[in-house]
Amino acid sequence: MTLISKTALAGMAIVAMGFVVSPAAAQGTWGYVIDGDDISNELIKNSVDLMGLIRRGGDVGLVNVVEFEARGMAADLESGSMDLVPVDHYVYNIGLMVVANRMTIDWPDGQTIRVAKGAPTSADSGVLNVRGWDEAWDGTRLSTTDVDEATANFRMQMAFMGPHAAIHAAGYADVGQCMLTGTDCSIPLEVDDDAKVINVTIYGHPYTITLGADARPETIESDITFPDGSTHHVVATYFGYRNGFSLGQEALDRFHAGTFWPSRITHEVDGTKTLDIIVTDGWSNPFTIYPDPELLAQQ
Repeated sequence: MTLISKTALAGMAIVAMGFVVSPAAAQGTWGYVIDGDDISNELIKNSVDLMGLIRRGGDVGLVNVVEFEARGMAADLESGSMDLVPVDHYVYNIGLMVVANRMTIDWPDGQTIRVAKGAPTSADSGVLNVRGWDEAWDGTRLSTTDVDEATANFRMQMAFMGPHAAIHAAGYADVGQCMLTGTDCSIPLEVDDDAKVINVTIYGHPYTITLGADARPETIESDITFPDGSTHHVVATYFGYRNGFSLGQEALDRFHAGTFWPSRITHEVDGTKTLDIIVTDGWSNPFTIYPDPELLAQQ
């Protein structure tokens, strides 16, 4: 495997473990926590709580990495295909505070590992500079290949179509605080309490979250810019949230830590289904790092 120096590991230790220990200690790339009681809109606060994102002492931000595994049917949108093919291994990981994501899919013709990572353009900015790369594992070493800006931005826009990422960001928007820097941010947010619809701009991109009868995200939709520059309306739908055996249900939350996961996820692009997967496992704060290609190249 690729070895990373002790110095590099020390610099990544807190984010790698998925912990945010306090606002003072959580400066920089791993973000800031907020008090859940500071979320003024009850619809948002309740949904954040029901997703399992309010933790010890009522803080939001202690869950800063989420990951799920699934199987089913998927279309390789990055390659320009809208055709569904079977995928037996689909793993999606997103750093809610690091603002990075990694998607690993075993396609019929081979595996892809796709990464995007963002950094704020300024301390009080709600806009990201995003880079992306592909990873490949040959059994002894991890190699990387950079992707263009359009592909990186597509990956980042799609990341916030996820239910944990979207409602988590809505909570920070309500409080008016930047996730990465802890500074005040004026983030566009509109809530229709009667319709249970939340419109929020996440890093400069608008999303519409509609909550279901259980007050968790049922659909998330947005106009996404694809790698070829075209814009398409994407709708993600989430079915059958569950936690674990504590509720008499088949476990989805690996460590029964209170995180809720949809049992099925579908995506439609301009009305055409491009994803239909069954979630088999989910967990919060897995050991995760997103080392830049330059760091890996030094090893």
